[in-house]
Amino acid sequence: MESQTLLLTLLTVKMENSLAAFEEEAERNLVTMCQEKKQLLKKAHELKRKLLLCQKKRELVDVLNPQIEMLSPYAAVSESFKEQYKALAKALDTTRHELPVRSVHLDGGAQKFLGRTGICWARNGKNYQRVWHFLCAGTFIPSWHPHKPHVR
Repeated sequence: MESQTLLLTLLTVKMENSLAAFEEEAERNLVTMCQEKKQLLKKAHELKRKLLLCQKKRELVDVLNPQIEMLSPYAAVSESFKEQYKALAKALDTTRHELPVRSVHLDGGAQKFLGRTGICWARNGKNYQRVWHFLCAGTFIPSWHPHKPHVR
């Protein structure tokens, strides 16, 4: 009977040692799995962020492409607008001061010249307003558009 007890004790000790080794290995595996899970979650979060960023870029491209197509013909117009604006600014600057009539010949005098400048300003004022509206609001509404808002 003693040998059986001894054998049972040895088996119990061996099982306990095996169980302890198994528990240690299970803990190491659990720690490894937790680290892998953390890395995978971090990678998934990064991929989701990249996906959302790509979707936003695609939405922006979808919005900007029609605007670029619509505004591309007006690129040439903007150059002539710049030149006209520079000419107007120069005219206003030169007429701001009273010029001696004998040095510069003005048809009809300075007042008539200023009157013509005012006419040019009124004629181009609508274009300036449309461009200003485009620059401020980011939209361009042609003058012939039926739903054109009233610009003051």
